[in-house]
Amino acid sequence: MARIRNSNRGRGKAIRMNAVALAAILLSNAACREIALDILSPRSKQPTDAATIGPGPGSVDASSAFCDAGLALEQPCIRSTDCCSGLCTLDPLATFTCRPTPGCLGASAGCAMASQCCALSCVSTDGGTARCGETRLCAAATETCVDNVDCCSNKCTAGTCTPLGPPPSGPACGSSGEYCSGPAECCSQVCNSSLDESSRCALLAACRVQGELCASSGDCCSLQCTPDKAGAARCTALPACTMADTKACARQVGDVCKNSNECCSRACVATSDGVSRCAPSAGCRPGCDSCEEDSDCCSNSCQRDASGIARCAVPSTCLPEGEVCSTDAQCCTDSGPAKCVEDPIGLKSKRCKFQGPGVACVPDGAACSLASRCCGAHCIPSQTGGYVCASACINEGGLCTSRSDCCGAHSDCLQIQGKRECHETIH
Repeated sequence: MARIRNSNRGRGKAIRMNAVALAAILLSNAACREIALDILSPRSKQPTDAATIGPGPGSVDASSAFCDAGLALEQPCIRSTDCCSGLCTLDPLATFTCRPTPGCLGASAGCAMASQCCALSCVSTDGGTARCGETRLCAAATETCVDNVDCCSNKCTAGTCTPLGPPPSGPACGSSGEYCSGPAECCSQVCNSSLDESSRCALLAACRVQGELCASSGDCCSLQCTPDKAGAARCTALPACTMADTKACARQVGDVCKNSNECCSRACVATSDGVSRCAPSAGCRPGCDSCEEDSDCCSNSCQRDASGIARCAVPSTCLPEGEVCSTDAQCCTDSGPAKCVEDPIGLKSKRCKFQGPGVACVPDGAACSLASRCCGAHCIPSQTGGYVCASACINEGGLCTSRSDCCGAHSDCLQIQGKRECHETIH
């Protein structure tokens, strides 16, 4: 278990922190920011019509110019409560502005635990409800508390925050907000220094990684939220699944990873804060990757595994275009010659790709399985199911299959509530 320090002194200082500085320190290094590896070559960024793609669930529409009360995104701010989004923190130019909240709740939003809030602060109100704050960081294990929401662990026993036990699966790790002395102690693999001269486990943007607290399965990158022995709901790993390249995987898009073989998307990409997370495949989803419907999958088959989670089926016969492979002989040839090639180049994973003589690129609007087959370099989800080629990039909140699909220079294709959407990551 992560080493926990008793520091009521640090708790007192944290309560007095300036709200804006607190949010910046907690999230500047913790969030999944700009991906260090560009999967595809840079292309012209002409945004896709937002009306065609639409904003994602629970996200802030970056195209909104105003709200009923508060500042719009990109506007200079002092406090998070100044902003419609509920988050005032550093933007990519190191200026405090109102920012999006990918996968967390901004100040004043209703909450049930601190880890739901971008600032790791859920405060009980006089009316008996709780709302995300910005001036009081959650109390770490062994510190004083009044209610469960006061604690990073969401467990207050006899006036003291109780540490979480080992998660139902995977090694013991510290959840977001707990004290740490190094990245290995944290579920997020990010240990941040804060203004009270202590270090805390960071909350990563978008879906919750394995070991973190969750309110529902949709909160988790694995789409599986399971109570531990003490009753705390934690994000847990899916059962291992053997892909068509004969290698087993369990980690889903958004999960922390060490190498691509751990990821069912076969893409483990280093983020600028030094932590690597499984990234989506560019195009259709390979076998063992999570899915919502048949058309999400290269195999066109989305089935539930032993844990009840829907995952793309691994074909039992030849492999269609886009499926992960290890040899040319595995790939279907009913449409002509096909090869098992590295795609996208640079990620080292191999996928089946049609290689017929004189093959031209696929125009916008045509069905696709791989972004590299599209003239416009984007293979994006279609509103009617499956994927279509496009030359226009995707606005904030639109559905995507890779970071390169997104218009924003600091946006990524993030998994939130099972959807993969373009969102600017928190800085």
